[in-house]
Amino acid sequence: GVKDFTEDNDIFSKQKLIIPVCLGEINEELSHLQMWTLVFVNFQRKFIKYYNVTEKEQGLECLQLIKDYLIKEFIEKKKNNNVTDLNNLRLQNMKGCRQLKHPTDNSSQICRFAEFISVV
Repeated sequence: GVKDFTEDNDIFSKQKLIIPVCLGEINEELSHLQMWTLVFVNFQRKFIKYYNVTEKEQGLECLQLIKDYLIKEFIEKKKNNNVTDLNNLRLQNMKGCRQLKHPTDNSSQICRFAEFISVV
């Protein structure tokens, strides 16, 4: 899974991480579409934000999973148990994002949004 992408990369040398999260398939008549959202980690500003594009309240669970993964990854990669900075990351379930009332494949919208938040 994720470890394949981080094996040769020190994610903690970055200021920001943008993590696409697949919320699952949407079965349409002829195709299988994917519903996506984003998690944005800013190590410098000490937050993890979940940008919720659906009406489901699953952001806090996802945020905690990401935080737990980062702590585990830090301990494994850095051989260091001092995870105080990671424990202090604020978890924010961002409300007010454009909600998708009708399920659609939103991958292109998520890519544009990722580009936007990467420079903010």
